[in-house]
Amino acid sequence: MQNSLREEANNLISKIVELRLSITHPNNEGKVFILLEGKTDIRLFRKLFSSQRTDSTALDGKDKVVTALNTLLQEGFSNIIGIKDADFEHVEPIEPSQNLFLTDFHDIEIQMIESNAFNSLICEYFSSQCQDKVEDIKRTLYEIALIIGYTRWFNEKEKVINEEHIFLFEGLSFQNFITVNSNCTMILDQNEYFSLLIDHSKSKNPYLSLTVQDLKDKVDELKGSSQNEKQICCGHDMTKLLERLLSNGSNCDQSNINQDKIESGLRLGYDVEAFKQTTLYNALLFWEESHNYRLFI
Repeated sequence: MQNSLREEANNLISKIVELRLSITHPNNEGKVFILLEGKTDIRLFRKLFSSQRTDSTALDGKDKVVTALNTLLQEGFSNIIGIKDADFEHVEPIEPSQNLFLTDFHDIEIQMIESNAFNSLICEYFSSQCQDKVEDIKRTLYEIALIIGYTRWFNEKEKVINEEHIFLFEGLSFQNFITVNSNCTMILDQNEYFSLLIDHSKSKNPYLSLTVQDLKDKVDELKGSSQNEKQICCGHDMTKLLERLLSNGSNCDQSNINQDKIESGLRLGYDVEAFKQTTLYNALLFWEESHNYRLFI
């Protein structure tokens, strides 16, 4: 564990050194350097920003984006910004960071799902009977992902105060608690989900003492704080649910459709015009005008 953390820290230091050299290189004068969370973000944003006026770097995580951005800003570089998923910061705001921009909703995937890219995805991969139920499918996705989102939100809050309550979501199989029907619908077994999440998490945290009832109570408590599905649902959960829905052959028009292909399809369907409808775009537009830089084509 210690070696892994040390390696991550060293990798971030190396990235900051590379960025510092790139920013100060004469060939990059006037460019804006954009820090992003991951490689898939680069695939999306490189078609939204000008390649001649910007340079994007993936840092493998939101915390690294914030750390690298603050480090370089403190060194006096003004032509650098960061873009990251909002996660739960719109429902539980924290102190904003200079030159750091957040997605309108929980993450960039939700932002794409709320655009015409979602309709295009349904037309591309789903059977004709499902294509007539786009809004019903989206409503089902949000209803199920909202319950999962509340447990993720609780997890984020607990990370700060109680290590013994941390859950492990990676590797949790959705097929064990979600039933898929042939009419483009799904059903979540909430009790089974809570139970499996607790059991699965004990592989990382054997001292986890929460019960299913504890988790129900925590979720109900968070429901009282916010029911804003677009801020609470995780986009990766939504695309994983879509993958699960497509596992029933009668719902699917193609074979071998997985989560990666679904998210790639959303990126392909998301265009500049959709991006221009977002608060994120307007915030970036205001920044470039205020700082006399150019981000867009």
